[in-house]
Amino acid sequence: MPYHRKLSSEVFPRKLFWETFIELDHSVEKKLLIEILQISKKRNLIFEVLDEQGWSEWKDNPDKLVKGIVPLLIALFCDRITISISIFKKSFQFEDLVAQMRRDIGSSSSNKKILSFFNLVSKLLDQSPENDSEYPITCLSYFPLNRILHILFESEDECLLGLILIQELLHHSDQQYLLLPFLYENGVPSRLQQLQGQVFTPPEITNFLAKFSLSKADFRKIIDPACGTGLFLLAALDYISHSHQRTSLKYIIGIEKDPYLGSITKSAINYFLYKNPSMSVKSSIIIQDFFCLNNEEEKRLKSDEKVIYYVNPPYTRQENIPMQYKTLIQTIIQKDLIFFSKTGENVRKEFSRRSGLYAYFLLHIAGKLKENDSIGLIIPNSWLDVDYGLYIRQLLYKYFHIHTIIMTTKEKLIPAAEVNTVILYVIRDSKKSIKQVNYYLIERKSDLALISLGMREKIPFHKKFDQHVLDPPKKWNAILKAPNCYLNLLNLLNDKLMPLKSIASIKRGFTTGANDFFYLGKPGCENKYFRSEWDSESGDLLLYLRDDRIQEFYRLGWTIKEPMFRIEKEYWMHSCRNKSKGLKIKFVDSKEVEWIPNYVVKSPKELQKFEINESEINYVVLIICHSISIEKGVQEYIHWGEKWVPSSGRKYPLRPTCKTRANWFCLPLLKKESFPILGMMTINDRFAFFYNPSKYYFDARFYGIQLTNSLDEIAFIFLFLNSIVAAFQLELLGRSNLGEGGLDIKVYEYEDLMIPNINLINGNAVLISKKIFKETIHKRPLSIREVDFEDEFIKVNLLFNVQLDPEVLKNLKTELETLVRLRLSKAKSFQ
Repeated sequence: MPYHRKLSSEVFPRKLFWETFIELDHSVEKKLLIEILQISKKRNLIFEVLDEQGWSEWKDNPDKLVKGIVPLLIALFCDRITISISIFKKSFQFEDLVAQMRRDIGSSSSNKKILSFFNLVSKLLDQSPENDSEYPITCLSYFPLNRILHILFESEDECLLGLILIQELLHHSDQQYLLLPFLYENGVPSRLQQLQGQVFTPPEITNFLAKFSLSKADFRKIIDPACGTGLFLLAALDYISHSHQRTSLKYIIGIEKDPYLGSITKSAINYFLYKNPSMSVKSSIIIQDFFCLNNEEEKRLKSDEKVIYYVNPPYTRQENIPMQYKTLIQTIIQKDLIFFSKTGENVRKEFSRRSGLYAYFLLHIAGKLKENDSIGLIIPNSWLDVDYGLYIRQLLYKYFHIHTIIMTTKEKLIPAAEVNTVILYVIRDSKKSIKQVNYYLIERKSDLALISLGMREKIPFHKKFDQHVLDPPKKWNAILKAPNCYLNLLNLLNDKLMPLKSIASIKRGFTTGANDFFYLGKPGCENKYFRSEWDSESGDLLLYLRDDRIQEFYRLGWTIKEPMFRIEKEYWMHSCRNKSKGLKIKFVDSKEVEWIPNYVVKSPKELQKFEINESEINYVVLIICHSISIEKGVQEYIHWGEKWVPSSGRKYPLRPTCKTRANWFCLPLLKKESFPILGMMTINDRFAFFYNPSKYYFDARFYGIQLTNSLDEIAFIFLFLNSIVAAFQLELLGRSNLGEGGLDIKVYEYEDLMIPNINLINGNAVLISKKIFKETIHKRPLSIREVDFEDEFIKVNLLFNVQLDPEVLKNLKTELETLVRLRLSKAKSFQ
């Protein structure tokens, strides 16, 4: 039975024992087993074993015990019996032992029969020397779960466990493969997995990579440098055993730092090869750290013929790697860096210390490869974009054929991983020949079968392109996601583009750390606690307690008064040199100085049109300067802010952002610059930039864009930022790592946005763009689906002074809608 079908419920009937114990939550067998584990006279001994292995979190949690230790005990017992009988029946004592067992069983109770059977297995194991390469290492006494089995079987009364475990096994004594490698992932406490960075590869991936790679080349040696329970190696062996193509495979090597996992792999591989005697393959499982192999072990990895590495490296964050160990690894990989520098190519010799452990694995493997050797791996996707991934991009670009990259949209490739991952298949190839890259965007890991079967029409997104497009300094995620119609458009417009940062400065708005304190409702509106009214005679803002908050304040001992606080005009308004026009709220003092509110744009949801106006804004920001004496009303408000205990979160002065200030209640004021355009930090399906003619303040959810040029050019750039070409760039530049699928955009990504070169703008374009600008600012921002194609076509042709084929822009809009839909649907599927 092939491995890639092993876990399919369509192939195996429900009566099989592993389904009985794992899939049926309320099976009688499970309840009995839990009862045995809970009330056993040997319970303390069992938990001592669990403690030694770091599994103490299961002690008082029967549910975790069921999902973790129980399936492992079942699998281990069944594997133990099957391995023992299959391998040791060659022993000359075997028949004598079986005969003895039959004599013992003939006059025994059912419990004693099971005990006798278990004892027989133990005797069989005792017949073999420990240095026997076929010896099933999972049966050794130091293997922790074996110790639990021995504890449970010490008493006749507990032999019911044996009856439970063996009842189905006896009907399937010719089982083909071990269960333990498949079940171990669920049997390891999450805390241990996180500490060691253990993330186990689903069978769909191991089987796909085995078939995908082995069908393309004939490899003599297969190596997994972080083999875990050996599923990559088993999948490769299984594919070869069922493949009709000839193979020259002679060696498989697994390297594993954890002796527990390594012992599972060794036992599984030995048993597989025992059951498939026609395969003339030698195996070697090295229990050692991949970075600390001795000379003899290093020699085993070398080969004059083709080698393929499979690896799903530990997902250990760089900050969790002990400094001493990190220093050791970096010393070791210097040899690899020297190896690559010998080619004379300009490769960075400094490897970023911010890289996770996976990056060190990739580099160390690469240093061992010859031309035409391959790597098939699962790797976090962060290296595609981040600056510390530049070396990996350089390495792969210069010395490898990046054959295939695969991502998913609706399901993580590895659900247990905290990060998103990609499948990467690369071939060592330093030649300057043209190399084609295949990029697949599938919905779920089960869709890997569509790639194997060549059913590309059913894959949501697939493209093939020349590798030279992957310029290492650029963000590869953007290039991979970009359809060919977009890349072709960029090539067409290449000499007409310039980065936004060349004509603009971009700044983030207020990060207050305590919005409930700093953002007050404008007159007639309210914030979380207070309703605001305006004293038109003094210019002060009066804060009345909201009706739904009165009981809360009473309960916490606050004296209720009306108004609760008075905020003097100097703190919620600012003086204006130029006479404001059209404002509903403004104050003229006795010196004829005009004061206008500190309006703050708090959220994109407030804005219904492109132009931001007073009626849409609901909040003013409290600005207290520590350089002036503080008035009485604001002093009382500050006192409340220092004493108030919010229902969730810390007190305001103790919050991280507030603590960093000299005075927690003094915001770092944005310089009095004009930010006529506001961009959003988070984008969903509406790619909107807003016009801010009144210089309103804005929250950290916005970025202010200050242009250094005239209003005519502001109008021109505003139109471009609200075009489909700019939207496409943002979709590719941003990261969709937010819970609801929002696209997260950073300041530097806005700075890198490519805009029309304003030096090439002709007078006619300026006049027309100014006219369109005046019409646009009074409109409602639309989602990408609602954008009018005709308007976009006219606008893009105007902005770039080109005559595009209408089909180009239609394709662009269709592809952008697809990317946005995939991004949002991915977020929903992960909730």
